[in-house]
Amino acid sequence: MLKTRPSQAERYPPMEEVIMGILDGRFGKKPQVNKAAFPAVVPRLVSKLKLEREQFLFGGVTALKSEGAPVAGISPILDSGSELDAALKGFQLTNIMGFAWNYMEFEDQLPFDRQLTAAVESNDGDITKRYRERYLDCQGIIDLLSSFLAEDIHRIWGYPEPGAKFKRALGNAVITLGILSQATTASVFGDTKTERKLKRRLRV
Repeated sequence: MLKTRPSQAERYPPMEEVIMGILDGRFGKKPQVNKAAFPAVVPRLVSKLKLEREQFLFGGVTALKSEGAPVAGISPILDSGSELDAALKGFQLTNIMGFAWNYMEFEDQLPFDRQLTAAVESNDGDITKRYRERYLDCQGIIDLLSSFLAEDIHRIWGYPEPGAKFKRALGNAVITLGILSQATTASVFGDTKTERKLKRRLRV
């Protein structure tokens, strides 16, 4: 069968995609993100990750309350710049960075890491960095990551040793945050297929 020569529209992506530095992954490939995209995608990702943290805390406290956990003294509103916020940011960075690298060339991975980390950490000092280093020890094992963060959240809240029901509910909420953070990253990178797959795991 003869192959026809592709038209100019088929051979080249739309100009706005070139400017953004994001190619839309024709023929089943993942969208590719390069340095030209960083000034646009990093602020969007930072904003969406912050929203994920706020929703996590509000939804998590509400769910724990419905489980009968002692949450009367816990505010469902995330205090930006707090230790809890830093722990959640450290978790998100650990959870999404390797995932995000799948969308870019090797030489762009560390520059992206530095730009996103700097934007997320903002004026946190070394707090977010310390939490991220702690979670890196989990080597990407989501169950271990969720266990570490759940322990940190409980310690920050300052409550006595929780029961099994409390631990299970909080651990499930943390796993949800991890999956949604990756789905958000895929969405910002233009990979709606992977976003849908991840959200289907949560029935979102």
